[in-house]
Amino acid sequence: MAPSYVHPGSATFADREPGRSGGILARTRYVLHRIGEALAASRRAHAEREIARFIEGQGGRLTDEVEREISRRFGSPTL
Repeated sequence: MAPSYVHPGSATFADREPGRSGGILARTRYVLHRIGEALAASRRAHAEREIARFIEGQGGRLTDEVEREISRRFGSPTL
């Protein structure tokens, strides 16, 4: 079976590597985007650890009162 040829212009945007799809501006945006994602993930993980520590300190059970206190302390809205 002969290998098939794919024209370079026929690749979709999703097929390209983000850092290679443009010039320095595109690469800079990509790097900044990745840094932002890493910072957001770090903040989420820290908040989850703090909430887990708080729940353990309250007896390890997630009750309505503990949930309200988490909302008050950590800023997530209560539904």
